[in-house]
Amino acid sequence: MVNHLIVPRNWARFALYAARVRRWLPEDLSYIEESVVDHIAFGRNPGYILPRLVHLEVTATNVSSVHLQTLMLCPTLRSVAVWNAEPSTWATRAMNAFFRTLADRAPDLRKLTVHWGDGTVVTPAFVEGLADVFANEETALESVNLWSPLCISAKSFACLA
Repeated sequence: MVNHLIVPRNWARFALYAARVRRWLPEDLSYIEESVVDHIAFGRNPGYILPRLVHLEVTATNVSSVHLQTLMLCPTLRSVAVWNAEPSTWATRAMNAFFRTLADRAPDLRKLTVHWGDGTVVTPAFVEGLADVFANEETALESVNLWSPLCISAKSFACLA
């Protein structure tokens, strides 16, 4: 469990184990206290937090969890699932940065699943961020599952075609 400020010697040990992680599931967030997320963002070593991550499941229940999971995006990702049955306005706003970063950092992404509530809190920024993932000319996307109404624009739909 990470519940304190991390000093350089802790990062060295973390990096040793981080290279072993291939999957990040929602329950893995329970090992990191919310108060430490900013420290992880600003105090970490250069490079990717989990450099060999292949599958990421994002439960965007609060802004801190979205920010932490955005930091985990890396070129080795092949599948990403985004889940939130009852998203808040704040979490929806934070997803714009998540999707834009995903478009830049995960060129080999093959599968994307988005289940973002009933569509009532989907904002233009959310839709634009998601559109960046689809508009990436170098995308390797093979499978897209969108389970939320209003989360895709006509521009995004055209990119998928």
